[in-house]
Amino acid sequence: MNRITGTNTDKFSEETQKKWKKKMFWWFLIVNVLITIIAITTIVINPQNELNVGYITIAVQLLYAALSIKIVGPTELGGILLFGDPRCEVESGLVIVPFGICELRKETRLVIQRQFPGEPEEVDKSSTDQNTKPGMVQPIRVPTASPEAVDDEFKADMTAFKDEPINNRMTPEVSIIVRFQIRKGSYLRFLTNIGTLDSAIKQMRDTTETVTGIEFAKRTPPLIIRDRAKINNSLKDSVETLVGEKPDSEPEESWGVNVINVQLVDVDFGKTVNEQLRNVIAKKLLKQQTVTTAEGARQARELEGAGEKSYLTDKGLGDAAAREALLKAEAAGIDALRKVTGTKAGQLALHLKVVQTALQSANYSIIPGSELYSSVGGIMEMARKVGLSIPNTPKGLETK
Repeated sequence: MNRITGTNTDKFSEETQKKWKKKMFWWFLIVNVLITIIAITTIVINPQNELNVGYITIAVQLLYAALSIKIVGPTELGGILLFGDPRCEVESGLVIVPFGICELRKETRLVIQRQFPGEPEEVDKSSTDQNTKPGMVQPIRVPTASPEAVDDEFKADMTAFKDEPINNRMTPEVSIIVRFQIRKGSYLRFLTNIGTLDSAIKQMRDTTETVTGIEFAKRTPPLIIRDRAKINNSLKDSVETLVGEKPDSEPEESWGVNVINVQLVDVDFGKTVNEQLRNVIAKKLLKQQTVTTAEGARQARELEGAGEKSYLTDKGLGDAAAREALLKAEAAGIDALRKVTGTKAGQLALHLKVVQTALQSANYSIIPGSELYSSVGGIMEMARKVGLSIPNTPKGLETK
């Protein structure tokens, strides 16, 4: 868009590309028709000529037409260049590209993912930066800040991380992923402003490494772990600015790509540090387990003691209550006996009870003339005195 006149002067606009496609098609068609007419005319004029130029012309024309037909796959973007100058973007399918005059460039329309410095299995994590193994790449090492050198906005956070074992200056190895996609309808801008996919990826890597270094230099390792989302946002903003996708970017500066995602996928503090951190966590868990086990045993002993104490207390209370009831019953019996023995009838009943108990407890027979026989007679006499009726008085026990 021309900012002065307000007219659209962008040669990559959809309207401009459509016009150029029509022109190319008609020129290609007209030229081929004219060549065909000339060839047929030549054949008709000189039918007996063994080296008839007409036949040769038709053969060359067919070969040229075959060389001018290209294919753009369903997952590809295509662009036609006229003597190296991008002219129009083409859809998937058969495309006419005049051989020798135009050139077809193709690139994937799928989402492109690149991991920096390389895929995990391609990164040489040996301790030296020299003599990198064949087929391997060196890791990206970025130094962090020390607790004393953190950015001012993070100084207040240092108190929360003062006991963290990794809260020191370190040089971790980082891995960054970038995902982007060339927009349909913007492939010509990509060709014009960046050229190739390799060039775009190289510039993205340089930008992300620079921004990672800036962000890490503000923070200690615990802050980096905490603020990974913020760092990822900074990385994405920087790449979007690079490719001209920010709102304040000029359209002519755009690479014609959508930046889908940029993020840290790994912050590796090294094998030794990672092992020590795992050991610290393992020791803390073991300590916690030991404390938990001991606490459980203590509580079990307390519960067992409390149960035994409760049992003994309940048993003692039960025995005491039973003894108290027995004593009360005995006291009540003695009191009742005392009241009864105050009368002649009570004395007789007591005497009879004693005799009954004695007779039940021993196998005795009452023989006339014995002491027991005399006692029974005395008891019966006492019963008559208190007014009791004694039927069937045994012989020999009558009172006179």
